[in-house]
Amino acid sequence: MKWIEKLFEVLVAAILLLLTIVVSIQIFSRMLGSPFTWTEELSRAILIYASFLGGALAYYKGKGFKITLVTDKFPQKVRKVLDRVVLIASICLLTFVVYTSFLLINQLWDSVTPLMHLSKGILLISMPVGYFLIIIRLLKDFKSLNQPN
Repeated sequence: MKWIEKLFEVLVAAILLLLTIVVSIQIFSRMLGSPFTWTEELSRAILIYASFLGGALAYYKGKGFKITLVTDKFPQKVRKVLDRVVLIASICLLTFVVYTSFLLINQLWDSVTPLMHLSKGILLISMPVGYFLIIIRLLKDFKSLNQPN
């Protein structure tokens, strides 16, 4: 599983670098008085990838947040049951989101962006990939919960 983490670290770093370059081009071209119109559309597309893949990478690495204000008040045995329920519910919900995002991508595949003529389906592929990465982490967490202490 470490190779997935390293691959996504490099990918997200490259995406953020590309976003920085494109936004810099946009700023400088506006300062020169003739802005490149494609930079805004491309930066939006890159931001979509950075958001879904970067957020998923953070969660995969265990940097996600968990609100435990209520569950901390329960005894340890009840917390373990609640943790399992939350993990199962999260896996089910994200599996549904991955499935429906593929349906959306299929619908939007032939639709293109106005300036660059990129497929809107290609722009959204980062959504199921990112959520799938989170599902992998959730399954790993579920497995560790079920191992004897």
